[in-house]
Amino acid sequence: MTLVVGAAAPIITKVVNAFGDNPTISPNTWVVIKGMNLAPKERVWLDSDFVNNRMPVALDGVAVTMNGKNAYLYYISANQLNVLTPPDLTLGTVQVQVTNNGAVSGTFTVQVQQYSPSFFVFDGTHVTGTHVDGSLLGPTSLYPGFSTPAKPNETLILYANGFGPTSSPVVSGSLVQSGDLPVLPVIRIGGIAASVQFAGLVSPGLYQFNVVVPPSVPNGDNVLTATHNGLTTQAAVFISVAALGPLATDMQFVSLSAGEFMMGCSPGDRECGSNEYPAHMVRLTKGFDIGKFPVTQAEWKAVMGSIPSSVFSLSIRGDDYPVDNVTPSTAQEFLKRLNLRNDGFLYRLPTEAEWEYAARAGTTDSRYGYTVTDVGWYADNSGKQMHPVGQKKPNAWGLYDMLGNVWELCQDWFGAYSSSPTTDPKGPPPSIILPGNQVLRGGSSISSSFDLRVSSRTPAGVLFFDYDGLRLVRERFP
Repeated sequence: MTLVVGAAAPIITKVVNAFGDNPTISPNTWVVIKGMNLAPKERVWLDSDFVNNRMPVALDGVAVTMNGKNAYLYYISANQLNVLTPPDLTLGTVQVQVTNNGAVSGTFTVQVQQYSPSFFVFDGTHVTGTHVDGSLLGPTSLYPGFSTPAKPNETLILYANGFGPTSSPVVSGSLVQSGDLPVLPVIRIGGIAASVQFAGLVSPGLYQFNVVVPPSVPNGDNVLTATHNGLTTQAAVFISVAALGPLATDMQFVSLSAGEFMMGCSPGDRECGSNEYPAHMVRLTKGFDIGKFPVTQAEWKAVMGSIPSSVFSLSIRGDDYPVDNVTPSTAQEFLKRLNLRNDGFLYRLPTEAEWEYAARAGTTDSRYGYTVTDVGWYADNSGKQMHPVGQKKPNAWGLYDMLGNVWELCQDWFGAYSSSPTTDPKGPPPSIILPGNQVLRGGSSISSSFDLRVSSRTPAGVLFFDYDGLRLVRERFP
């Protein structure tokens, strides 16, 4: 220890929770001590200050005691000390003293209770937190190029202070601290209760909360609070949310009326596979809107943020290309997020019957009145690559790319047809043996001409999804 000759005695003017300025503190909590002559210089703890993985109780001749117990020093300067209180600090009235190179302050009285909850904040107002990928949470203006707002239904990692004992006792001075809170805090974003997936201690005095943003949180800065054991975190803490608004690219739909048609192998089609039989009458009792094109990469990115990774078609990327490598589960996540926009419509996949009804467009042959080259991209004309949507002829109802380019996922699980007439069929129940084995229709740019027929059908499988895309149906809410 370096003795500073003639050092003036430290003077303490304030002891508060490090975030929120609460004068009531708690054990194992980060606090700020304000005053004068508190330290000979400014610095934070360094690796060399730790001995046997224990936090320092003195930095450059500066030490803090609370009822005679050592606090742990992180930051020192002439006017401020940032310290972690002892985990076994006595509740009630506590006397704080600072020693600066032999000069000792008078005692400063604080009140200690079991909990003193607060959120860490980046800039005094926005909560300290990250997205699950580790990138910083906050408005884009907070740390330009590094921080981004939260999105509805996103899981965030938030950091807090002073939430009290956990499932694992804290060892005084240990650099390793962990444990779950026995009771989850109630966290609200914009006044709306959020789902808390985890709440616990992850390092000295640092609590982590994994929180799911409610889907109805509005756009902009929303007040963030956490209530724990009857106490609530400091006022004026915000979390920035980029609520889902209109799509950057408007999806185009075609409205179809109710009707009936013969589903399955087309009359005179000599290529039909066994799963296309028997042909049978289907009646659809309600009209519906169906996408004019398959979902494009621009539309997918507007909802999901990025397009799915792909094994074989990585080089085929562009906003007006169809999205591919879509699994049944990612399709459902896309629909879930799209429906969170609450634009007056419910979006879903078409049933297999709706898809074939739309593809046939009132015709009875296998390619709605055209040759395969007229209507679709397939192995013989595509270069075995996807192409921008809308470049081939549409069917009579103005729908493009119903055949070729990408397979289109349907709502139904794959199963055998019945010969009986059916009304609004939904397909067989989900398969336990082959989960996610939903129907694909239409063929793709690497398919043979056999697949580019309106009655051709295949199960999606569970392993490879390259050249698998989707087309949407929407229904207006009543």
